[in-house]
Amino acid sequence: MSELNFFDSSYVSSIDNETRGTSIKKQIDFLFKHIQKNKNIELLDQCCGHGRHLAQLQKKGYLNLTGIDINEYFVDKARQSLGMNVELYCSDVFEQKINKRFDLILNMESSINSFSKESLNRLIKFNYELIKEKGIVIIHSFNPFYVDNLLPKKTWHELKSGNVIIESRRIDSKNSILDITQIRMSLCNNGEYRRENFKIRQTLHSKSEIASYVVNAGFQIKDIYGDFNGSVFKERESKNLIFVLKRRYT
Repeated sequence: MSELNFFDSSYVSSIDNETRGTSIKKQIDFLFKHIQKNKNIELLDQCCGHGRHLAQLQKKGYLNLTGIDINEYFVDKARQSLGMNVELYCSDVFEQKINKRFDLILNMESSINSFSKESLNRLIKFNYELIKEKGIVIIHSFNPFYVDNLLPKKTWHELKSGNVIIESRRIDSKNSILDITQIRMSLCNNGEYRRENFKIRQTLHSKSEIASYVVNAGFQIKDIYGDFNGSVFKERESKNLIFVLKRRYT
Protein backbone atom coordinates (compact mmCIF):
# COMPACT_ATOMS: atom_id res chain seq x y z
CA MET A 1 0.00 0.00 0.00
CA SER A 2 1.38 3.39 -0.96
CA GLU A 3 2.31 5.87 1.74
CA LEU A 4 0.00 8.45 0.19
CA ASN A 5 -2.99 6.27 1.05
CA PHE A 6 -2.01 6.56 4.73
CA PHE A 7 -3.49 10.06 4.66
CA ASP A 8 -7.08 9.37 3.65
CA SER A 9 -10.53 10.12 5.08
CA SER A 10 -10.01 7.79 8.06
CA TYR A 11 -6.78 9.63 8.90
CA VAL A 12 -8.60 12.98 8.75
CA SER A 13 -11.16 11.57 11.19
CA SER A 14 -8.43 10.56 13.63
CA ILE A 15 -6.74 13.98 13.39
CA ASP A 16 -10.04 15.80 13.91
CA ASN A 17 -10.53 13.81 17.08
CA GLU A 18 -7.01 14.77 18.24
CA THR A 19 -5.76 11.20 18.70
CA ARG A 20 -2.32 12.33 17.49
CA GLY A 21 -0.15 15.25 18.49
CA THR A 22 -1.31 18.51 20.02
CA SER A 23 -4.72 20.17 19.70
CA ILE A 24 -5.10 22.65 16.86
CA LYS A 25 -6.04 25.39 19.35
CA LYS A 26 -2.77 25.00 21.22
CA GLN A 27 -0.80 25.02 17.97
CA ILE A 28 -2.54 28.18 16.78
CA ASP A 29 -2.00 29.88 20.15
CA PHE A 30 1.70 29.05 19.76
CA LEU A 31 1.78 30.48 16.24
CA PHE A 32 0.27 33.78 17.37
CA LYS A 33 3.25 34.34 19.64
CA HIS A 34 5.42 34.48 16.51
CA ILE A 35 3.11 35.74 13.78
CA GLN A 36 2.77 39.40 12.79
CA LYS A 37 -0.54 40.99 13.76
CA ASN A 38 -0.75 42.62 10.33
CA LYS A 39 -3.52 40.60 8.65
CA ASN A 40 -2.10 41.40 5.19
CA ILE A 41 1.09 39.38 5.57
CA GLU A 42 1.82 36.67 3.02
CA LEU A 43 1.67 33.24 4.68
CA LEU A 44 2.57 29.82 3.23
CA ASP A 45 1.55 26.53 4.84
CA GLN A 46 3.72 23.80 3.33
CA CYS A 47 2.33 20.27 3.57
CA CYS A 48 -0.92 21.96 4.56
CA GLY A 49 -2.96 18.75 4.66
CA HIS A 50 -6.69 19.39 4.70
CA GLY A 51 -6.17 22.97 5.87
CA ARG A 52 -6.56 22.84 9.65
CA HIS A 53 -4.09 25.66 10.31
CA LEU A 54 -5.18 27.70 7.31
CA ALA A 55 -8.82 27.49 8.44
CA GLN A 56 -7.96 28.88 11.87
CA LEU A 57 -5.85 31.67 10.37
CA GLN A 58 -8.65 32.51 7.95
CA LYS A 59 -11.07 32.78 10.88
CA LYS A 60 -8.66 35.19 12.56
CA GLY A 61 -8.86 37.46 9.53
CA TYR A 62 -5.58 36.73 7.73
CA LEU A 63 -6.13 37.56 4.07
CA ASN A 64 -3.16 36.30 2.04
CA LEU A 65 -3.01 32.57 2.72
CA THR A 66 -1.36 29.95 0.52
CA GLY A 67 -1.22 26.19 1.05
CA ILE A 68 0.51 23.36 -0.78
CA ASP A 69 0.27 19.59 -0.36
CA ILE A 70 1.02 16.62 -2.58
CA ASN A 71 -2.09 14.73 -1.42
CA GLU A 72 -5.00 15.36 -3.80
CA TYR A 73 -7.63 14.21 -1.29
CA PHE A 74 -6.32 16.66 1.31
CA VAL A 75 -6.20 19.60 -1.10
CA ASP A 76 -9.73 18.90 -2.36
CA LYS A 77 -11.00 18.79 1.21
CA ALA A 78 -9.18 22.03 2.01
CA ARG A 79 -10.73 23.73 -1.02
CA GLN A 80 -14.20 22.69 0.14
CA SER A 81 -13.73 24.19 3.59
CA LEU A 82 -11.61 27.25 2.77
CA GLY A 83 -13.26 28.48 -0.42
CA MET A 84 -11.66 30.56 -3.16
CA ASN A 85 -9.93 33.13 -0.95
CA VAL A 86 -7.03 30.77 -0.14
CA GLU A 87 -4.50 29.82 -2.84
CA LEU A 88 -4.13 26.03 -2.79
CA TYR A 89 -1.76 23.90 -4.85
CA CYS A 90 -1.70 20.13 -5.19
CA SER A 91 1.95 19.57 -5.97
CA ASP A 92 5.38 18.61 -4.76
CA VAL A 93 6.75 21.66 -2.91
CA PHE A 94 9.85 21.73 -5.14
CA GLU A 95 7.90 21.58 -8.41
CA GLN A 96 5.22 24.21 -7.82
CA LYS A 97 6.30 27.65 -8.97
CA ILE A 98 4.95 30.36 -6.69
CA ASN A 99 5.72 33.87 -7.90
CA LYS A 100 5.89 35.63 -4.56
CA ARG A 101 7.78 35.63 -1.28
CA PHE A 102 6.34 35.15 2.18
CA ASP A 103 6.44 36.76 5.61
CA LEU A 104 5.75 33.44 7.32
CA ILE A 105 6.26 29.82 6.23
CA LEU A 106 4.85 26.95 8.27
CA ASN A 107 5.74 23.28 8.17
CA MET A 108 3.62 21.74 10.92
CA GLU A 109 2.37 18.33 12.12
CA SER A 110 5.87 16.79 11.83
CA SER A 111 5.54 16.91 8.03
CA ILE A 112 9.31 17.27 7.65
CA ASN A 113 9.63 13.69 8.87
CA SER A 114 8.27 12.66 5.47
CA PHE A 115 11.43 14.18 3.93
CA SER A 116 14.73 12.34 3.71
CA LYS A 117 17.73 14.11 5.19
CA GLU A 118 18.85 15.24 1.73
CA SER A 119 15.36 16.49 0.86
CA LEU A 120 15.00 18.34 4.15
CA ASN A 121 18.31 20.11 3.59
CA ARG A 122 17.05 21.06 0.12
CA LEU A 123 13.70 22.23 1.51
CA ILE A 124 15.32 24.56 4.03
CA LYS A 125 17.49 26.12 1.31
CA PHE A 126 14.39 26.37 -0.87
CA ASN A 127 12.52 28.18 1.90
CA TYR A 128 15.33 30.67 2.33
CA GLU A 129 14.63 31.81 -1.22
CA LEU A 130 10.86 32.00 -0.54
CA ILE A 131 10.97 33.97 2.71
CA LYS A 132 11.12 37.76 2.84
CA GLU A 133 13.76 39.67 4.76
CA LYS A 134 12.72 39.64 8.45
CA GLY A 135 10.43 36.70 7.62
CA ILE A 136 9.84 33.75 9.96
CA VAL A 137 9.87 30.00 9.23
CA ILE A 138 8.43 27.54 11.77
CA ILE A 139 9.37 23.86 11.48
CA HIS A 140 7.86 21.11 13.62
CA SER A 141 9.43 17.65 13.93
CA PHE A 142 9.47 14.58 16.14
CA ASN A 143 12.19 14.54 18.79
CA PRO A 144 14.20 11.43 17.78
CA PHE A 145 15.30 10.64 21.35
CA TYR A 146 11.71 10.69 22.59
CA VAL A 147 10.53 8.49 19.72
CA ASP A 148 13.34 5.99 20.25
CA ASN A 149 13.30 5.81 24.04
CA LEU A 150 10.05 7.11 25.52
CA LEU A 151 7.26 6.77 22.97
CA PRO A 152 5.23 3.55 23.46
CA LYS A 153 5.85 1.09 20.66
CA LYS A 154 2.12 0.38 20.41
CA THR A 155 -0.92 2.56 21.13
CA TRP A 156 -4.70 2.14 20.92
CA HIS A 157 -7.29 4.88 20.40
CA GLU A 158 -11.07 4.70 20.36
CA LEU A 159 -12.68 7.66 18.59
CA LYS A 160 -16.02 9.24 19.44
CA SER A 161 -17.44 7.53 16.36
CA GLY A 162 -16.64 4.12 17.83
CA ASN A 163 -13.85 3.56 15.33
CA VAL A 164 -10.57 2.21 16.67
CA ILE A 165 -6.98 2.94 15.64
CA ILE A 166 -4.15 0.62 16.70
CA GLU A 167 -0.69 1.97 15.89
CA SER A 168 2.61 0.10 16.04
CA ARG A 169 6.02 1.69 15.61
CA ARG A 170 9.38 0.20 14.70
CA ILE A 171 12.51 2.32 14.97
CA ASP A 172 15.77 1.80 13.09
CA SER A 173 18.01 4.07 15.15
CA LYS A 174 21.09 3.43 13.04
CA ASN A 175 19.41 4.76 9.89
CA SER A 176 17.07 7.25 11.65
CA ILE A 177 13.97 5.51 10.30
CA LEU A 178 10.54 5.24 11.93
CA ASP A 179 8.12 2.73 10.40
CA ILE A 180 4.50 3.21 11.46
CA THR A 181 1.76 0.63 10.95
CA GLN A 182 -1.86 1.50 11.67
CA ILE A 183 -4.84 -0.81 11.88
CA ARG A 184 -7.96 1.31 11.42
CA MET A 185 -11.15 -0.45 12.47
CA SER A 186 -14.33 1.28 11.25
CA LEU A 187 -17.59 0.49 13.03
CA CYS A 188 -20.22 -0.57 10.48
CA ASN A 189 -24.00 -0.26 10.75
CA ASN A 190 -24.32 -3.96 11.58
CA GLY A 191 -22.08 -3.50 14.64
CA GLU A 192 -19.09 -5.22 13.09
CA TYR A 193 -15.73 -3.65 12.30
CA ARG A 194 -14.12 -3.17 8.88
CA ARG A 195 -10.36 -3.48 9.26
CA GLU A 196 -7.80 -1.70 7.05
CA ASN A 197 -4.01 -1.67 7.34
CA PHE A 198 -1.84 1.38 6.60
CA LYS A 199 1.93 1.87 6.62
CA ILE A 200 4.23 4.85 6.37
CA ARG A 201 7.98 5.38 6.71
CA GLN A 202 9.31 8.53 8.37
CA THR A 203 12.83 9.95 8.76
CA LEU A 204 13.97 11.17 12.16
CA HIS A 205 15.96 14.43 12.15
CA SER A 206 18.05 15.42 15.15
CA LYS A 207 18.34 18.92 16.56
CA SER A 208 21.96 19.17 15.44
CA GLU A 209 21.15 18.03 11.90
CA ILE A 210 18.33 20.54 11.45
CA ALA A 211 20.45 23.28 13.03
CA SER A 212 23.27 22.64 10.57
CA TYR A 213 20.87 22.77 7.61
CA VAL A 214 19.26 26.05 8.65
CA VAL A 215 22.53 27.82 9.49
CA ASN A 216 24.15 26.69 6.25
CA ALA A 217 21.09 27.96 4.36
CA GLY A 218 21.54 31.40 5.92
CA PHE A 219 18.85 31.38 8.60
CA GLN A 220 19.22 32.65 12.15
CA ILE A 221 17.82 30.28 14.80
CA LYS A 222 15.47 32.45 16.82
CA ASP A 223 14.14 29.79 19.22
CA ILE A 224 13.98 26.02 19.71
CA TYR A 225 11.02 24.63 21.66
CA GLY A 226 10.07 21.23 22.99
CA ASP A 227 6.31 21.71 22.77
CA PHE A 228 3.57 24.12 21.77
CA ASN A 229 3.44 25.56 25.28
CA GLY A 230 6.74 27.26 24.50
CA SER A 231 8.85 25.05 26.78
CA VAL A 232 12.59 24.97 26.18
CA PHE A 233 13.64 21.93 24.14
CA LYS A 234 15.18 19.16 26.26
CA GLU A 235 16.52 16.28 24.22
CA ARG A 236 15.78 13.58 26.83
CA GLU A 237 12.30 14.85 27.71
CA SER A 238 10.61 16.80 24.93
CA LYS A 239 8.15 15.08 22.59
CA ASN A 240 8.53 17.73 19.91
CA LEU A 241 11.31 19.65 18.23
CA ILE A 242 10.12 23.06 17.01
CA PHE A 243 12.46 25.51 15.27
CA VAL A 244 11.58 29.18 14.83
CA LEU A 245 13.86 30.62 12.15
CA LYS A 246 14.45 34.16 10.98
CA ARG A 247 15.88 35.23 7.67
CA ARG A 248 19.12 37.07 8.15
CA TYR A 249 19.46 40.59 6.83
CA THR A 250 21.12 40.73 3.44
